Amino acid sequence: MNWIQHLFHKLDQHIIHKNHWLHIPEAPSFYGVERPYKGAPLSFESITLNPGDRIVELHLDNKKLMAEGLTPPQLFRRIRLEVQILKLLLPQRYPDAKGYYGVSVFGPLLRRLGFELHPYPRMIQGFFIGLWENGIRWIHGSAFKWHSPHVLFLGSANQETRQKP
Repeated sequence: MNWIQHLFHKLDQHIIHKNHWLHIPEAPSFYGVERPYKGAPLSFESITLNPGDRIVELHLDNKKLMAEGLTPPQLFRRIRLEVQILKLLLPQRYPDAKGYYGVSVFGPLLRRLGFELHPYPRMIQGFFIGLWENGIRWIHGSAFKWHSPHVLFLGSANQETRQKP
């Protein structure tokens, strides 16, 4: 691990500790924390998130995934499997949550896993989030190409049945 990666992971671990993120045992590549949604209303294809709605915020464990040395196809397979687990786990573990929420620069790829996308709504904050997310990619060897951040939403497996009268 070079000094840039080491510095990044120190900062990443500080953020994890400060925000009390906990690993989701059934999906160990992810941290999750249940909290009320605080942003402006966001309309996705299947749902609108409103301030106060309960969500489970998702964050990848960058340090763990890097330490495992997965190739991009292996990483995608791992994430795809764990996302399927999360869809089933959500209604049992967090019955009041509307779904899983996250921010990523891998939006188009994550759409294939069932996430709905919305461009990140705030220009300045979105720039810094994009800088952080792209920085993660760059220090781990991805090509130097800017990707804009997206807000991601993944409903639970039974979300449709919970919303219909």
